[in-house]
Amino acid sequence: YNERTKYITVIRNPKDVIVSAWHFTRNLMPIVKEITLDDFIAMHLAGHSIFGIWSRHTAGYWNWRHRPNVLILFYEEMRHDLEATVRKIIAHMGVELTSAQTATVVEKSSFQYMQNIDHKFAPDIPGLARRTGKPVMMRAGKSGAGREELTPEQAAGIDRVILSQFREIGSDFPYAELYMEKVQAG
Repeated sequence: YNERTKYITVIRNPKDVIVSAWHFTRNLMPIVKEITLDDFIAMHLAGHSIFGIWSRHTAGYWNWRHRPNVLILFYEEMRHDLEATVRKIIAHMGVELTSAQTATVVEKSSFQYMQNIDHKFAPDIPGLARRTGKPVMMRAGKSGAGREELTPEQAAGIDRVILSQFREIGSDFPYAELYMEKVQAG
């Protein structure tokens, strides 16, 4: 941590992160094309992936949330109101932009814009898939993939592990309020 540095982190529902990372890994690295979602979930939650442990990463920045040089954004809010998110970032960075410049940043930060230039994001590393015409890095960019692609058992298992990890870390991140399905009585 450096008080002169500006920090920005984006927190996304870990169930969506896991589904997205599973598709990303399978699309980018043909050698793991056959990995099942169950196996990927287990690897991801145990920290045996290139992505690290979601709860540890999240808890680390969450602990800094009250510091003036730390901005925590939520992916779901970004998708809901990109312009408001861009304005938060502009204010956090302490820069001044004209309305036209802000509009350009919003446009070039949109999922559709980035998906159209997907080839600029995909690394040019031998052995990795580089399919032309089909996005490799920017697949769907939506919220809710966890609800759509995970079974209720898989989602509940992810919740159990992450809640346990937060307890072990001693974090007060409001995981249950933000990312667990609300069960309706009745």
